[in-house]
Amino acid sequence: PPLPEPPVAAPLPPEHEIETAPPETIVEIVPTSRPGFVWIQGYWGWEGHRHMWVPGHWTNARPGYIWVGNNWGHRGHGWHFEAGRWEMHH
Repeated sequence: PPLPEPPVAAPLPPEHEIETAPPETIVEIVPTSRPGFVWIQGYWGWEGHRHMWVPGHWTNARPGYIWVGNNWGHRGHGWHFEAGRWEMHH
């Protein structure tokens, strides 16, 4: 059966910039693979005025697609959150 998606911090709008760099990524121990599922690595989200760790979780695989993880990018004078997404696998 499909897994329910866990609650996560709301992503920042693409034009939103913060000055605080995310902390170092927390190394998670990835559970044993599960057929039909993909592990989504945890990441630092942003809630209000601080970073908040969003733990990794399993999600249903999408045949023909790969998961590109959540990421923080440094551009200009601040940090921008790039939300994870499914991309078509060529």
